[in-house]
Amino acid sequence: MRHQRCESKPMSKIGWSLKYDKCTDCGTTDMPHIGHGLCRHCYHRQRYIKLSANRERTDKGDIIRQITREYLIREYKEKGKSLQDIANDVKCTRQYMHSLMKSFGVKRRSRSEARSLALSAGKLGKRTA
Repeated sequence: MRHQRCESKPMSKIGWSLKYDKCTDCGTTDMPHIGHGLCRHCYHRQRYIKLSANRERTDKGDIIRQITREYLIREYKEKGKSLQDIANDVKCTRQYMHSLMKSFGVKRRSRSEARSLALSAGKLGKRTA
């Protein structure tokens, strides 16, 4: 089966992009359009800023030194905090907390225990039949 060649408009007739005449951030037409109305430079700059804002946490080496087996047991078992609550306190992910618990040998709650704790803490709404 032969592929038909689609005819595209020459770049001069399309403009800088289909929806924009220039970069919405810096106003240039010299750099190629990447997406969201931004040139390559502005797109990557805004993406870096957005990702950097999500990385407001300490280095993992600091987290490991900060979290001990005793700390996990105190927060998880005695205070009844969830893995997400502990992760938010030390600024890491819930998945990373889970792997630390496995490496420290801290036993996890059953689903029913976790659910009843979440209900008592007001994290979940009660089911209606």
